[in-house]
Amino acid sequence: MLITLIISPLFYFIYFYVLGIRPFAYFGIILYLLSMFIFVQIKKDMSIGNVTWVGGVLLLTLYSFIHSMTQKGPWGITPRKILITSLISVWSIRLIIYLYLRYQKNADPRFVKWENSGAKFGFLAKFIWIVILQGILMLIMSFPSVMINSQDLGGLNSLDFSGLLVWIIGFFFESVGDYQLHAFLKKSNNHGKVMDQGLWKYTRHPNYFGEITMWWGIYLITLSTYAGFYTIIAPFTITILLAYFTGVPWAESVFQNNPAYIAYKKRTNKLIPGFFLNKN
Repeated sequence: MLITLIISPLFYFIYFYVLGIRPFAYFGIILYLLSMFIFVQIKKDMSIGNVTWVGGVLLLTLYSFIHSMTQKGPWGITPRKILITSLISVWSIRLIIYLYLRYQKNADPRFVKWENSGAKFGFLAKFIWIVILQGILMLIMSFPSVMINSQDLGGLNSLDFSGLLVWIIGFFFESVGDYQLHAFLKKSNNHGKVMDQGLWKYTRHPNYFGEITMWWGIYLITLSTYAGFYTIIAPFTITILLAYFTGVPWAESVFQNNPAYIAYKKRTNKLIPGFFLNKN
């Protein structure tokens, strides 16, 4: 809660006084978070709430893009604004659709385990996870796109193209990795087996590697803007979360007693694919 009291006002100041986003948008954010919380309560599925921050990043990105256009007209729309808004839109829409379809069939085992362990305080746990923590993550991860959309700078440069290339590599790993896992799980004869085919042969988490890579690509693009260096908080946050908290540890805890998965861990990299780096 202390982190919330520090970060939330800080980003309120940055977004609405430094970057020029209108304060009423802040109430829209709160309404969105509360709506997602209510939706999770109705569906009784914590898995759905995991896309809250993703949808929030999309909404803030689109809002900042439209706000720039309405304030400055067509001249306020630069190639970099179009690029970052397009990348965020493609990333978020694909991820939301994939996770929605996935959770329609089976709830995420990580959240099932968490809900069962916190049944006595489920309501409070859900509120903290969706409204507070997902809200903070949404503000942090939308920082690069809002930063770009709030500035009128020149055309694209080498940093933009380098960032785009890194983003494409990340998008490939996340989208292909998700598709391969989905196809693997659809086959009933794969029940209880370890996915070690395709990209999963080279890294135990190609989707997480792709997610992290995309955000570092976005950071490279943001470096072309004034004070863009400070948006490093976004890729740093997603890297730490996926590598050490809500990503890899949660996912692998489900299979911690599976002998096949233990053997898989011994021969396969955790994140960085084996053809980029030897076993890590």
